[in-house]
Formats: sequence, structure tokens, C-alpha cells
Amino acid sequence: MGPGAFFGGLLIVVGALIAGLCGLCTFTVMYVSVMSPPGSGSTAYGGGAMIPLALLFGGIPTVIGGLIVWLGIFLIRQSRKPPTPPAS
Repeated sequence: MGPGAFFGGLLIVVGALIAGLCGLCTFTVMYVSVMSPPGSGSTAYGGGAMIPLALLFGGIPTVIGGLIVWLGIFLIRQSRKPPTPPAS
């Protein structure tokens, strides 16, 4: 296992943690916002009013985590390619 495969695996783990935790939190905020009645309480965050903010603050890190996973997969695939033969 070369350094490309090691760092690729490390990026996959870190990216999956970022995407998974941010995605779960974003989903929870959106679910609670949808399930709350509109205009409930002193703040009007029910009825799906928090969905744009949840996607802004939670969706962007989730996408970045997914891109980190993709970069890790790319590094692992690059490390597994056989070396090209020298030109004759």
C-alpha cells in the first residue's frame, strides 16, 4: 500500500464523517422545521421556514464532505494503476 492509497483512505474516512454528520444534522433541522406548525412559539421557524437556512449552513459542508470522499477514491484508483511502460 503506497502513500496515495493511505491518504486516499484517510480522505474517505474524514469526508464520510463530515458528510454524514452534517447531512444528519441538516436533515434533522429540516424535519423539525417541517413538523412544527407554522408560526408556533415566539419565532416563526415552523412550516418549513428553516429549510433554506439548513441547506445553506448544512448543505455546503455536506457537499464538501462528499467531494473529499470523491478525492479519496480518485487517489486510491490512481495508486492502483500499473506504471506505464517506458517509450521505446
